[in-house]
Amino acid sequence: MIASRNEGLARELATLVNQQVDQLRKLEATLRQQQTAVIGRDVEAVLASLAEQSEVLDGLRAADDKRTGVLTLLSGGLGLEAGKATLRDLAGALGGTLGDELDSLSATGREALAIVTRVNNDNRRLIEQSLEFIETMLAAASGRAPAASTYQASGVLTRTQIETIVDHSA
Repeated sequence: MIASRNEGLARELATLVNQQVDQLRKLEATLRQQQTAVIGRDVEAVLASLAEQSEVLDGLRAADDKRTGVLTLLSGGLGLEAGKATLRDLAGALGGTLGDELDSLSATGREALAIVTRVNNDNRRLIEQSLEFIETMLAAASGRAPAASTYQASGVLTRTQIETIVDHSA
């Protein structure tokens, strides 16, 4: 009975982890759409991707809560410390085909998360570059543009503001 309960929990866990991997892939696609929108300066598309990103993240949180509950139950059933066992620990304790499946899903999940993290960081850098461009253009349009960086005798890098002449009549 305990073995079949553990097997049932392990199968449920595998299903939940698979769902999380699918959600991570959906998040990656959403982040890539966001990236395209940021590059194209398409504000509406950026806002739409942010709304979709929020929905996907809500789904990931819900799936993670379920996964954590099942993980805790299965850990206890296998004699592992509840709350400390990882998918790899469970895979090792289960062994067999089910253990191999959990181990594979664990690796797939880590890989999907690494991709999402990389794309998200790329988007952050793109947004920072866009903001820097906008700030530079606003400064130039307002007649206050940053001067080139200069080094003081102490070696400190400084930037000063200089007045620029902008023809606002055109």
